[in-house]
Amino acid sequence: MQAPLLFDSYTHVVVASTQRLLASIVTVYDFRPLGYFDYWIEYRWARFHSTLWHVDGIVLHIAAVYLLWVLCRRLGLSLWASSIAAFFFGIHGANPETVFWTATRFDELATIFVLLALLLAWQYAGERKRYGFMLVSCLLAVLSKESAYCLPGLAACTFWYGNRWNRAAMKAIAGLTTICALVFAYRYWLLGGIGGYLDANGRPAILHFNLLRTVEILFLKIWGVLFFPINWSIAPEKWLGIALAAFIAAAILAVAQSKPTAHTIAASATFCIIAILPAAHLASLDARIIGSRVFHLATIGLALMVGALFDSFSSKWAAVAMATGFLVFQCAALVHNLLIWRDTAYLAQHACITAAELAGTQRSVVVTSLPATHDGVFFLSNGFSDCVYVNTGTRLEISSSNAKTGNEPVFYWDEHSQSIKKK
Repeated sequence: MQAPLLFDSYTHVVVASTQRLLASIVTVYDFRPLGYFDYWIEYRWARFHSTLWHVDGIVLHIAAVYLLWVLCRRLGLSLWASSIAAFFFGIHGANPETVFWTATRFDELATIFVLLALLLAWQYAGERKRYGFMLVSCLLAVLSKESAYCLPGLAACTFWYGNRWNRAAMKAIAGLTTICALVFAYRYWLLGGIGGYLDANGRPAILHFNLLRTVEILFLKIWGVLFFPINWSIAPEKWLGIALAAFIAAAILAVAQSKPTAHTIAASATFCIIAILPAAHLASLDARIIGSRVFHLATIGLALMVGALFDSFSSKWAAVAMATGFLVFQCAALVHNLLIWRDTAYLAQHACITAAELAGTQRSVVVTSLPATHDGVFFLSNGFSDCVYVNTGTRLEISSSNAKTGNEPVFYWDEHSQSIKKK
């Protein structure tokens, strides 16, 4: 998509422009070295051209879609079922946050290496070389994003789905578990704790565990995001309503006529739940679907379920009708959500350009408040200074009102006019 960057994507790009290679590999901040290395490489050719960064994200997503297609074929799904499952994953409505938002490059990289590890684990049959490649893929996955630590559980679900429980499967799961455990132990030592996002008191957010809330998320709310990934911040278009009706009709058809084996549905559903576990505390499950990136791995499980449903119809035309309803709705939801992301990105860019114009020759400004979200999309509160720099070439030193020391201009976001104003 041709649109500006957004939120802390600007910061990642600016850091990549000045970062040395070694620093991009050995990053202590949150220990996602492969992701930062990817930023370093991408900047070498994309520079500050947002379209090129988006192209990179799309290319990586296509690679993940292809790997899922290959995995589906290996698991025994038909050519059409595999294609539909992969396409369903590719156009899922929750994808904008992972694919369009450059700051989530970590998630897409982790997804690629998770799929590659699952594929190699399934194909492993005692060959040392293939087993080694599987372990390397696992290592690259957990060096990309913490969500990949669920990989051993996902592998178990894959073997369950394909109904293959043998010694090779057990050895593959053991190897994946060992890699995840070793990297987690090293990460814990390196960061001096579990790491991750911190709350207002500097305490890791993951430690705010609530059993009832977690059960509600894993067994109830995530299915709303997976099946109905719509950002309700903006009223849905008529065509989205029609697509939603088609999806509901297709779901009813699937329940009435599809007869999948119990283990494929159970394995797919369990895959979704396990995929959410590492980031369940970050799942913001309101009408805006902010935080949908944490569902990216889970959509693989849902895609496997769709493939199993398609192959279990006795009527070819009923299967095609179900697939059409599912895909049309996901495509409509994707377009609806992408339009919101695009408009918000342009609005943020305009705000940053306006700030530079209002600042004039001043290089130190005070910003009293910037919204973190707009229409269910991450907006201005992170990366504002870098946004101004990338879009105007002007570097502003930004401070809060409490740090005002002289005649610095004071800016604020005016919700009524949807613009940056000067007090």
